[in-house]
Amino acid sequence: FLSTCMGRGIELSDVGFISPSSITARVGIADYHSLVEAQRASGCSVRAFRRGGAPFLLESVSRRKTALVGIMAFFAVVFFLALFVWRIDVTGASEERTLEIMKVLKATGIVPRVARRAVDCDTVRNTLWAEIDGLAFVSVELRGVVLSVNVAEKDIPQLPDGPVDLVAA
Repeated sequence: FLSTCMGRGIELSDVGFISPSSITARVGIADYHSLVEAQRASGCSVRAFRRGGAPFLLESVSRRKTALVGIMAFFAVVFFLALFVWRIDVTGASEERTLEIMKVLKATGIVPRVARRAVDCDTVRNTLWAEIDGLAFVSVELRGVVLSVNVAEKDIPQLPDGPVDLVAA
């Protein structure tokens, strides 16, 4: 059997002798089909103990076309869903200010399920800055499927009526 394999150019690696009439060896996927033909020609029996590696996996997947179509459809759906904004996070603002920010975003067409390419962060930031008074800082970032709006409100102290004493700090 080994002579037949060598004559056909089948590469056997990690050859180990279990008994005088049986051996173990590793064979690549390209030589596996030739090994079966060599086995028939020599009259020996061949058993595959373990089929491992990418070539055997790809061969088994190619026989299961429905599973392959399902896997491809899954990744296509995930890719398609990643093209949209699914959540808008507003941080650093009070609840009233957050509602006001969400109202302005909705008026400009920025709502969940809007296409990511339709969102221009600089334009959104400038719109929020112009429409809402009392904001000291506005930052708009698009991270994955989340539109993150970070704001800082101005803290304007109330001035007392009448004369006051000024103290240098």
